[in-house]
Amino acid sequence: MTKRIVVAALVACIAGFVWSSVAHMSPIGMLGIQTMSDSGEAAALAATKAATADKNGFYMFPKAAMDGAPSPGPTGILVYQSQGSTGMAGMMPYVGAEFVLEFIETLIVAFLIAKSGVEGFTCRVAMASGIGAVAALATNGSYHIWYAFPLDYSVGMAIIQFVQYTIAGLVLAKMLPKSATT
Repeated sequence: MTKRIVVAALVACIAGFVWSSVAHMSPIGMLGIQTMSDSGEAAALAATKAATADKNGFYMFPKAAMDGAPSPGPTGILVYQSQGSTGMAGMMPYVGAEFVLEFIETLIVAFLIAKSGVEGFTCRVAMASGIGAVAALATNGSYHIWYAFPLDYSVGMAIIQFVQYTIAGLVLAKMLPKSATT
């Protein structure tokens, strides 16, 4: 039974991963993402390098807002990587790590479905979709509320995540035994 769950989770993960990869490169994956003007980017990068002492990290500004003081001016967050990007070839370790993360997520969903005793194709897909809705809201909703991620970005990412879990659920519902006792 365990081997069957792991195999089903792997196949479901691959299906969901393909969807997620394509969706992130589509217009829905770019919702709410903007770039700076060329002239503004150079000045912003120089100021950021100085403000962060060129240290990688997750920064919130202004510091007064972090201390609970009122912030009359702009606020924001910044993820800073001092070494820059290595382009598409440099993304492969991230792609691999993302696949492992998504496999662990899918494996958890597969075990929950297999051990829950939920029967029927539609009910199993609904269970995976429900877990996906919780995951999508827990991350993207909180980022929108607390970090002011743009609403269109948050909704786009939540849709991608929800559909990914639903696709995984379709595969799991088809591949897993009808019940935990089978």
